Amino acid sequence: MRPIRTMPILRALSTSLLCSAALGVGPVAVAAPPVTFGGVPDGAGGLRTAVAGTTTIDFGTAPASLPANFGCVSYTSTDWGGGDIVVGSIPGAIAAPGLTGTSAYLAVPSSRSNSSSGQVTVSFGSDRNPFGQFRGSIDSGNRLAFYDGATLLWSGSGDSVASPAHGCQSCAGTNRYVNFDFGAHAVDRIAMTRHGRAFESDNHAYGQVPAPGALELLGIGLAALGLSRRR
Repeated sequence: MRPIRTMPILRALSTSLLCSAALGVGPVAVAAPPVTFGGVPDGAGGLRTAVAGTTTIDFGTAPASLPANFGCVSYTSTDWGGGDIVVGSIPGAIAAPGLTGTSAYLAVPSSRSNSSSGQVTVSFGSDRNPFGQFRGSIDSGNRLAFYDGATLLWSGSGDSVASPAHGCQSCAGTNRYVNFDFGAHAVDRIAMTRHGRAFESDNHAYGQVPAPGALELLGIGLAALGLSRRR
């Protein structure tokens, strides 16, 4: 009998689980802000997530325009002044989170725009939870909205993650790692909107929500691997 070719099967399964759209729990708005705080040093003067089992997008070290893709995750300017990936600070316009200055980060609106407002949409391509980001100079005009399909799960301004949200560029209270956990719910899209002062963030982290039946498929693949080894 010919041996079962398990590695291609497992590779196909892992790719499918990473980027496929998962059904998850039906979309229901979340009443309470699912917000906690805390990160770990990232080695470049900033903070990154301390949550295990997540993937981090650090935006690299070079400026870039949007749209931009990071694996299965896409960043798109969707309204007004849009956004872009920048390095360093521009006096009177944008400031690197925590004034780190050496790492690239996401700025809304675009540093090349004269608009006082902008929006960037983060599309995951599948269900994700939790989500985190290193926020810089948080102010009340920075707003996040989390969606599952067309359903708005939760939205909040800078006042939801900092008090006071006064946009201080060097204060610990307005330069912090923010975690959003929706529990059994899942997120497939985030809108990052800025009205007034810029919305700066870095080290976006997201978790994977398994699709129904995904664990069973993975179990089949592992069982096939064990069978081939015994043969």
